[in-house]
Amino acid sequence: MTPIDFFIIGFLGYQALSGFRNGFVKIFLQVLAILISFRISMLTYPELTQLFKTHLQFSETPSVIFSFILIWLGIFLIIRVIGIVLDKLIEFSGLSIINRLGGLILGVGKGICFLIPIIIPMFMFKPTFIEYSKVLSPLTPVISTLTQHIIPTRDPILFKETE
Repeated sequence: MTPIDFFIIGFLGYQALSGFRNGFVKIFLQVLAILISFRISMLTYPELTQLFKTHLQFSETPSVIFSFILIWLGIFLIIRVIGIVLDKLIEFSGLSIINRLGGLILGVGKGICFLIPIIIPMFMFKPTFIEYSKVLSPLTPVISTLTQHIIPTRDPILFKETE
């Protein structure tokens, strides 16, 4: 096994344990809170920006920045509180182990999502340690297909073909 194998296994193990410890509901709502708060902030920051500009005499740039951050933070915190309450309800209902096992699976998925942007460039340049990797070498066909869909062009500078 190569050092990258140990890193991948360790990172996925950490994410799995973190997911088990936090539970499915908490992790799912963390991700949902980020996405929803970002979307709502994008839709509503112009109104708050106007308030900052008219009532507090802020210039355009600080008004936009403060508006976006305040809306995002407010929505994010509301959803996080809802997540904490739901997590406690699940704990009291006796479904805690199911929540934790779901969190373990979601944690591994979250870890894979973090690793993809690191792994795909490695496959683009085909370093030699990939062929000796017990984790990465079996993934070569999957990553190759994935990169073809993400980057449809087969630019010879980006992709070194395997013999």
